[in-house]
Amino acid sequence: MKINRLLSRVFVSGLMIFNSLNLLTMYNNYNNNYNNHYNNNYRYDEASTVVWTSWDNNRTKWVLLARESGGRDAGTWDCFGGGRNQGESNPLITATRELYEETAHALLDYNRLSAKLSNRHDTHVIRDTINGTKTVTYIVNFNNKTLTNFTHNFYKALRSKGLPRVCKEKDSLAWVKYDDLRWAINNHGNSSYNVYVTGNIINRHDTSRRGQIKGQRLKLRPFFVKKMHRKL
Repeated sequence: MKINRLLSRVFVSGLMIFNSLNLLTMYNNYNNNYNNHYNNNYRYDEASTVVWTSWDNNRTKWVLLARESGGRDAGTWDCFGGGRNQGESNPLITATRELYEETAHALLDYNRLSAKLSNRHDTHVIRDTINGTKTVTYIVNFNNKTLTNFTHNFYKALRSKGLPRVCKEKDSLAWVKYDDLRWAINNHGNSSYNVYVTGNIINRHDTSRRGQIKGQRLKLRPFFVKKMHRKL
C-alpha cells in the first residue's frame, strides 16, 4: 500500500513537472516570436505606424490618417512613418522616431510611444517587401481619449516656434472607418495611384467631433496602398 502511494505521488509529481515544462516551452516560443517581431536586428528600409481606435463601445474602428505636406505625394493621405536613419538598426526605433516627429511631438513623448509600440497586447506587426523596399508596419490600438487630446493639440503644435522641419511633414488629420479603408485598399485593381476613401477631416479651427468636415474624398498615398494591400 505504501509503495503504491509512493508511486502515485511520484507519478503526479512527474506529471506536474512535465506540464510545467510544456508551459515554459510555450511561453519561451511566444516570447521568441514576439522578440523576432519587435527586437530583432534585421535589415529593413522603412518603418511606420497605423494608428487606430474605437468608439461606440468598440463597435466601430477608426484609423487616423495624415496628409503629406510636400514632396511628390503632397496632398495624399498616409499613416505615420518613413525611412531608416543612419545608425538605426531596429524598426521599433525608426517607427517611434517617425511617429514622434510626424505627430509634431503632440501625441505622447518618445519613451511612451516606444512603450506603446512595444506592447504586444495593443500592437500587430507586419513585415513585407514592396518593390525591393523592406517595410515594417506597426498597427497600434490607442485609447480614444489619447487620440482625441492629440487631434485637439496637433494644429497648435505645428505652429510652435522652433519645431523642427521634419515635424511638419504632415499638415492635416482625418478619421476614416477601418472597414472603409480596408475595402478601398483591397479593391483598388491594378493601380495604386488613384485610390480614394471617404473620411472626416479634422477642422483646424474646430477640432471637436462636431467640427469635423465629414464625407470628404481622400486620395491615399500609393506606397501606403501597396504596403497595406491585404494586410488590414
